Amino acid sequence: MNPVKMISNIPVDQEPYADYRKILEEEVCYVSQVSVHPGEMVPEHVHMDGIQVYIVSSGCGIVTLDGQDYQVEAGMSVVIPRGVRHSARNIGDSQLIYVFMEAFYQEDSEKIS
Repeated sequence: MNPVKMISNIPVDQEPYADYRKILEEEVCYVSQVSVHPGEMVPEHVHMDGIQVYIVSSGCGIVTLDGQDYQVEAGMSVVIPRGVRHSARNIGDSQLIYVFMEAFYQEDSEKIS
């Protein structure tokens, strides 16, 4: 596997509201680029198996965490703890693009000190 990838060359998984490009999928983490279409929203959902971080690279939007809205734009990050209901809405005229990383909790693994 080549560790260096041009994101635009990664195959797109399309949803009606956004395009996803899977960068990495491993047992302990998942990384994907998300491009939310103007006026669209990634539906509210929750993860019980890990913590997520969004890093916004382009556009502007509203990320809702357990009912609280936060405006985001390029250069910002969002930390989404386990069990927090969340969604992302594009409020701009261009794509809202962010990379999300999810680190999965390994309940049975030994802690690294």
